[in-house]
Amino acid sequence: MSEKRLNSLAIAEQKAAEIVKKASERKQKLLDEASAAADKEIAVLREKYQREFESKTYDITKEEQEQAVLTQRDIEEVTRQYESNAAACMDMMLARITKVDLKVSRNVKADFSKL
Repeated sequence: MSEKRLNSLAIAEQKAAEIVKKASERKQKLLDEASAAADKEIAVLREKYQREFESKTYDITKEEQEQAVLTQRDIEEVTRQYESNAAACMDMMLARITKVDLKVSRNVKADFSKL
């Protein structure tokens, strides 16, 4: 009698394992379908937002072109000023460095005879 119960228990175990396996397979199938649906929705939204982005981009406006011209003109002016003043600046710096005043300054002078 116990062998009969063991067989029925083994059969019940097999049926439970099959039920769990089918449930797991069904779950995986549902997850795969949900993932595919989400991928499709993402592709649609990506395309929509890409079109919106591209429609909002614009060419350089007239004001921006004028500003670019003014900026370039300012850069050229600064470069010209640098080139014209570089030699004078170098001469001034060299004159300051090479000119040595041979006088002893007042705060350095002291009466050392008392030492």
